[in-house]
Amino acid sequence: MISEKAYREFNLKGKGRRIPGGQDNSYLFGDVFVKKNDGDNVNIELICNILSNVRSDKYRVPKPIRSNNGTYISDGYIASEFVEGRHDLGNIERTLELSVVFNKDIKKYDISLMKEENTQWAIGMDIIFRNREIPDYVKHDNLKLCLDMMQKLEPVNDPLQIIHADMGGNILYSKGQLPCIIDFSPCIAPALMAEAIIIVDHIAWEEENHSKFDLLQTPSIYIKYAVMFRLLSALCKKGDDGRLFESELKAYRGVWDLSMIL
Repeated sequence: MISEKAYREFNLKGKGRRIPGGQDNSYLFGDVFVKKNDGDNVNIELICNILSNVRSDKYRVPKPIRSNNGTYISDGYIASEFVEGRHDLGNIERTLELSVVFNKDIKKYDISLMKEENTQWAIGMDIIFRNREIPDYVKHDNLKLCLDMMQKLEPVNDPLQIIHADMGGNILYSKGQLPCIIDFSPCIAPALMAEAIIIVDHIAWEEENHSKFDLLQTPSIYIKYAVMFRLLSALCKKGDDGRLFESELKAYRGVWDLSMIL
């Protein structure tokens, strides 16, 4: 159960019940969703500020809830309104449309507002686009493979911005409601990376074929970058013994190979 301090400062009522997600530390108290923040995510205030102010006639986002202490985090917990809905993982075209709109809407937030994240995803993205050093705790053999693959990346000079780097499985649909974008995962990258990640994830996990590459404007460049992002993110997961990396490599290697011949 959540801490007494968080319970009090978010004005929660009742016992609450555990729900899936959030590393088994997510709870529902009536219509309030509470979860433990990933300790490496240091941009909760910025994230919640963005989600509190974004407005669109194309999508919704769960609105964050401030605690009694005036911040969006209390004793390591964050809260938001609870949104019901279902996933539609096969609707990649709609996912791409929403990604374009959402990332355009948050483009106004300067990347300087975002502190250095230490989530595995932010580290992986920074290694690619902002010359961040690879952590010294990574497994050597997997590092060598990643470095060899990175040598094959053509340079890109598109502007960087804050993006939602995991949109593919994080849209909920509910009849009579706008689709709801959840689990905002901020990374700093060119805007096209968000769409490329959606495409490579879809091909890797939904057993699609390389025809989906055509949905991206510049596939031969950003498809490779998106695969590299997934591998580097797995490589940089603290405490991983290599099994996550091996799983990601198995899933995305075919996408990488196809991108090399297009």
